[in-house]
Amino acid sequence: AMRRLEQVDLLDRKFLLIAASFVLALIVVGMFYVDVDNFKSGNSFSVTNLGEASLILFYAFGGAESVLSATGEIKDPKRTIPRALILGVLIIFLIYVLTQIVAQGILGDTLASQAAAPLAGVAEKVFGQYGMMLLVATAAISSFGTISGDLLVCSRIPYAAARDGLLPSYLAKLHPRFATPYRSIIMYALVGLLLSVSGGFRQLAIMSSASLLLVYAGVIASTIRLRSMKSENSFTIPGGLTVPVLAMIGTLWFLSNLAAREIIVVGIFLAFFTGVHFILKSLPLKK
Repeated sequence: AMRRLEQVDLLDRKFLLIAASFVLALIVVGMFYVDVDNFKSGNSFSVTNLGEASLILFYAFGGAESVLSATGEIKDPKRTIPRALILGVLIIFLIYVLTQIVAQGILGDTLASQAAAPLAGVAEKVFGQYGMMLLVATAAISSFGTISGDLLVCSRIPYAAARDGLLPSYLAKLHPRFATPYRSIIMYALVGLLLSVSGGFRQLAIMSSASLLLVYAGVIASTIRLRSMKSENSFTIPGGLTVPVLAMIGTLWFLSNLAAREIIVVGIFLAFFTGVHFILKSLPLKK
């Protein structure tokens, strides 16, 4: 199982490296095609539009915390992980900004009409028809690698929750031959499939951001609580409660931009799993 995990992880990295290389090439070459006049916009600024766009943009930055799952295998995690998180987010932020500059500078007002695949339009302008086809193929390969890695890693979360009694013990069953949590993998894949066909990218991205923001809110609240509990060799954020309080305010602001229907869906989600938690707590199941 560990060998297969390493093989999939290596394949995932190769796919992502191919996609990243092409995007970097598109940024560098695309800079020569940028038209400064395309940055002019007649649209007025709106805080409401900013909030809605931020929910989708938050989705693009989500997942950086995944590195914490490997804390036990990292040398000097107290020093390494905070620096790696900050550096990683800054690099991604820079790539996103440069990509947006190139896309806006090349496509101009037509960028909004290519919401489905804007970078494909940029690639066509820069590299021609074959460049667009290559970008689409690269995106498909990268997505396959990302989904494969996500399915392999994140499916272990329901397994761990079931093993700890937070979810039905049915999901904690290991395969007798491969020693993998096959029931959890199947369940995770089926839920992902149902969600992927239930709506468009925008709706799913917002719901993903909302779910992640709720987790962040819980982590921030835990950080505030843990600061009062002195623990030896634990990492303490400088600045007292300044960072957690500001982070909580920002998180609540993000969540305040959810539409009424999205709030209802998130509420149903929370109510369902809260009910599952209390049922399992009152009626302990055999593992």
